[in-house]
Amino acid sequence: MGAAIGLKLDWLCLCLNADAHHLNSDHAIFKGPVERVKPTMEMKNTPDGVYHYTTGANIPKQIPMWQVQTVGYESGKCRIGLVSRGNRFTEGPDAEMISSGVCQKDVGAVALGRQGNFFLWGFGANPTQMTDEAKKVFVNAVAYMKQFNGKTPITKKYNEKMATTDDVREVIANASRKSYEEYAKEITAFNEHNKTEKKRLDDKKAAGQALTPEEQESLAYIGNQQPIPEYEVFLKQQMGAYAPQFGTDADAYQKFMTSNFNYLYCDANEFFSYKIDADVQKIGVANHSLQLLDTCVKMIASNKSIRPCIDSAEKIHMGKLCQRTGMEQVAIEEQKQAVLLRNEWI
Repeated sequence: MGAAIGLKLDWLCLCLNADAHHLNSDHAIFKGPVERVKPTMEMKNTPDGVYHYTTGANIPKQIPMWQVQTVGYESGKCRIGLVSRGNRFTEGPDAEMISSGVCQKDVGAVALGRQGNFFLWGFGANPTQMTDEAKKVFVNAVAYMKQFNGKTPITKKYNEKMATTDDVREVIANASRKSYEEYAKEITAFNEHNKTEKKRLDDKKAAGQALTPEEQESLAYIGNQQPIPEYEVFLKQQMGAYAPQFGTDADAYQKFMTSNFNYLYCDANEFFSYKIDADVQKIGVANHSLQLLDTCVKMIASNKSIRPCIDSAEKIHMGKLCQRTGMEQVAIEEQKQAVLLRNEWI
């Protein structure tokens, strides 16, 4: 449902456990309106998954956590929770991240968050399995959302597989032998865990014991083994469209991408597609700055209305303006008008 309406509260990973971390305890859902709650924070081990991302480089081995559930999904007694992608999540006036949570993803994965009139309570346990504090906060969250009734999301993301600049930073950093070895180690551990869990469930069934609903549900994926590619294949996967240009020269790829990062463009309609935008390089303004739009508008406004469609350079300016603002239809109308003016000129 979320993808169909462009919601940023997407399905990143069904791997959220019982605790929240990087919690915004000053958020309104901890202040009422039903009951004020001061979250009890406890130092716990940082999830290993955090360190598989560049955002986890400076995270200490233990961090403050707030227990949301009395049981974790490993117990087989509750559903697995869900986290959404945190990359660029809070850009725009309609979204807020309240916390991340213990999962296999980066420190910015959203466990509690809002976009427009949608709220993500990513933790999977039912209310009887919540801590007393979490029960109160859950009720507060429901009451908090009343003020957003009818306030549908403003910013949209129809393609959850689109790349963001945050994603590309990870790609650049991971294009290395060290990252490959860490990745291979992680997948090996994941496969071993899946194998062990599959045997446990098989043994339980063979002994005539009934599986819990959660265990029964996990049979659809538990035991699946994820293949580990060779280093060269891994590197090409990281480089994407730039693999033919750089081959296995990871250093050259990283240097090129880093030095041209300001001109990076991520296609919102494609599967993890990104490129260095040569047109924006010609304009000379960073692709991630509002100044680019201002520059394009000024360049267009400084010429006669006929010029953007006749002068190839001005086509770039109009094209970039439309591409960055979704004004494709406006561009079509401009071009039609320009053709009419040109015909009159001739």
